[in-house]
Amino acid sequence: MVTKKSRRSTVQKGKPLIDVPKNPQNKPICCFCKQPGLTDREIPLDTKILEEKKRLSVVAINDEVAKERLKTEKKFQKPHYAPLDFEAQYGKWFKDYFTNVDGKDLSCHEGCLVFSPQLFVRPQSDELSIPLSAHDQTIGKMGFRREDIVKELNRAKAISCFLCNEKGANIGCSEKSCRKSFHYPCAQMAGLVVRTLRV
Repeated sequence: MVTKKSRRSTVQKGKPLIDVPKNPQNKPICCFCKQPGLTDREIPLDTKILEEKKRLSVVAINDEVAKERLKTEKKFQKPHYAPLDFEAQYGKWFKDYFTNVDGKDLSCHEGCLVFSPQLFVRPQSDELSIPLSAHDQTIGKMGFRREDIVKELNRAKAISCFLCNEKGANIGCSEKSCRKSFHYPCAQMAGLVVRTLRV
């Protein structure tokens, strides 16, 4: 949900309020907001691999084999952290490693996924829930079912963002009387507060 100070809009209908970043051809795009993601080389090291790299770095002081591994193995060549401006605007980048399941690429920004109002992690008592042991095999390891993400994308694909006028705006305003919807990054750029409601 997006919260904002109550004020009447004086914006002309159809004119975007913000400039959305253009997506370079070599960048993946978010399945929700269609804004740029991170390439494989830009995705930071997984926590486990970062720990392995630290241990190997200590051993590499006196071991040529370990030193060579650090230089040549692809998994160690990624950055330690994502660019700060990227994380401030979008959150983490969740690459979809399971496109072979249904042919859909559900790679997305953390904010776009987590703040989707119709997405929730099903309780373990629900017969459709994903076991905790299998959360590693979900987008961003968050535990959302692929089918639920696809449903949320279908729900949002006809909804235009109030700020950029593009389709796919999956986040609504928290004011009950307000019918405006937003993409997560657009709301961030406009200085709106994005939060989850407790139920």
